[in-house]
Amino acid sequence: MPVEVRVEHVTKVFGAITAVAGVTLEIQRGEFFTLLGPSGSGKTTLLRIIAGLEGPSSGRVFIGGIDATDLPPNRRPTSTVFQDLALFPHMSVGQNVEYGLRLRGVSPAARQARAQAMLRLTDLDGFYDRDPNTLSGGQRQRVALARALVVEPTVLLLDEPLTGLDEKLREQMQEELRNLQHKLGTTFVAVTHHQDGALSMSHRIAVLRDGHLEQVGGPVELYERPRTQFVASFVGAANLLRGTVESRDGHAVLLLGGEALRLPSPPPIAPGEPAVMVIRPERVRLGADSRARDNRVPVEVVSLVYKGAVLEYGLRLSQGQPLRAQVMGQDAGRDVRVGTRTEAGWDLRDTIVLPGGRGDGGG
Repeated sequence: MPVEVRVEHVTKVFGAITAVAGVTLEIQRGEFFTLLGPSGSGKTTLLRIIAGLEGPSSGRVFIGGIDATDLPPNRRPTSTVFQDLALFPHMSVGQNVEYGLRLRGVSPAARQARAQAMLRLTDLDGFYDRDPNTLSGGQRQRVALARALVVEPTVLLLDEPLTGLDEKLREQMQEELRNLQHKLGTTFVAVTHHQDGALSMSHRIAVLRDGHLEQVGGPVELYERPRTQFVASFVGAANLLRGTVESRDGHAVLLLGGEALRLPSPPPIAPGEPAVMVIRPERVRLGADSRARDNRVPVEVVSLVYKGAVLEYGLRLSQGQPLRAQVMGQDAGRDVRVGTRTEAGWDLRDTIVLPGGRGDGGG
């Protein structure tokens, strides 16, 4: 698939702060690509550099194979939906959507026809004459999307557009964005700190931390095969058990105090080196369900949180390390109560092993 956007060794420095540090990545034509990271990770700065709203301190940006590094925003084939939406309060919905077309000299009749078509596509048919101040949060999001898409950009840039919405509306808008991108085939590049939204919307995700690119991959790859402790702990919930790799009876094990946990073979970490075993909470089994698992450890149940379809247990291993388990169904953990001791278990196929240094921000 052709590359639509290429960011090449881009660095951005603000005084003593390096917001983006030598990032290189490629975004394919027609994909939904997300820049994911916590506050201060550099994701918004990188998006603004692609948009032309910031210039890189070094590095190049290519859009559609053309070097766009020095092009102003209005000469790039991009549109941006900002976090605050930036709708014009003195204009109707239709006038807001037509604004970019008017700047491009499109005739009034053609502007209105294209705006009406885009409003229909974004489920706002009949809203052309409405005052944007009377709209709900979700409707205002759709107006901002329609305004950005009506100029037919090659790349649509989304700067945390769903941040101000409540959880249910945000989930609904995530689905609508994904469906809209699929219909149009336009390349979408979004910025978010919501891991669930990134996983559900995106074809691929770039995880950033402190201006550095940690990992790029599809949702399944990032969740099932994280390359760093930071990615493991930031993309979804994760248990990070720290110990030392040893060899016992021909098997590699991770020593945690008095416990020896089996590691996949061949072990990715040399004997004697520190390592971290990553296990997703939903892969941990408790009580009788743990008995047939490759790894089993005695635990104390220290907390229980009811989350509707899921029960989340807070556990403590004998040497004090915490462990979380998520169990489906109200009755699944009936014999496991707070204050009791039981066993927790998981399989080798559900185990990820990473280097044990703390320098990557994991845990």
